[in-house]
Amino acid sequence: MATVHTWHPAEIDVTGMSRITVLDFQGENGPAVATAISGRLWENEFYTMVDRSEIQPVVHLASAGTPRLEEIVEPARKAGIDAIILGEVVEYRCDDETFQSTDIELGSSQTKGQGFQQQSNGIGLSVNQTLVRQGTVTIAFRLVDVETGEVRASRKVSRHFEGKNVNGTGHLPTQGEVLENLTDQCVDEIVTMLAPHEGVCQCKLARSQWFTKGSREVSQGVKLAKRGDWAEAERRWHAALDENPGNDAALFNLSLSAANRQEFAEAEEFAMQAVRIKHKKQYVTGLDDIRAHRADFEKTEDQREARVVQASASVWQ
Repeated sequence: MATVHTWHPAEIDVTGMSRITVLDFQGENGPAVATAISGRLWENEFYTMVDRSEIQPVVHLASAGTPRLEEIVEPARKAGIDAIILGEVVEYRCDDETFQSTDIELGSSQTKGQGFQQQSNGIGLSVNQTLVRQGTVTIAFRLVDVETGEVRASRKVSRHFEGKNVNGTGHLPTQGEVLENLTDQCVDEIVTMLAPHEGVCQCKLARSQWFTKGSREVSQGVKLAKRGDWAEAERRWHAALDENPGNDAALFNLSLSAANRQEFAEAEEFAMQAVRIKHKKQYVTGLDDIRAHRADFEKTEDQREARVVQASASVWQ
């Protein structure tokens, strides 16, 4: 197996959205959640993040309660903002529950001595204490299109944790750690909905049979790719093809390497050559995966291009 880098588009339609701001969320830990979402989106670099102070009256209003959309949209429009994210921490809890159980063990023992044998029966009791820790974080958010004043998308994400230890044995994260980890997971999912993002997938590399010409180079390339050295791996697989142009394993592995570089036309061509030489399930599945990754990448590029066009148009307004 080797790691191939992929790109995934935003799950929500974000057409025409370049400059956005995140208002404080309602509910427990809401302001911290809003700050985390804003920070992750800033790191993603897809949007131009506008500080909420640009629409300061709305921020004050949000702290006193959920503002009406019309109260948000107008000042945001004047500030040149394309979209606003607001929401609520619906659930933010981590609770402990302790259970006690008693186990009864029946046993017997024998004592032997010179000229006698004695058997005795006994009852053993063991008391176990089990600590169960459960946590849940649920966050709801809305993406508001400032131009139309309408809610472009409304979503809710939730993450749950359950862990336990018996008689104090076994690692159990603190309640604070549980809530922090669950919040991070929710924020990560929200960001994947809102912005294109890079990902990775595990792909199975092909190997040649030992008697096939070029098998040695294919094997060397596989070892290099597993370590992440795709450039050197490619050189070994091309060397295998120089020795044996019909080496299907080398062709298929080159398709994965090209996909890792987001050169999908090249990747498809190599994969199709491998399939034509040997119709293996691994090659057919790999070709389908490459085409799916290409579709995601092209949609990601479309979203980026639309954002750039929107930003350029706003300069001339």
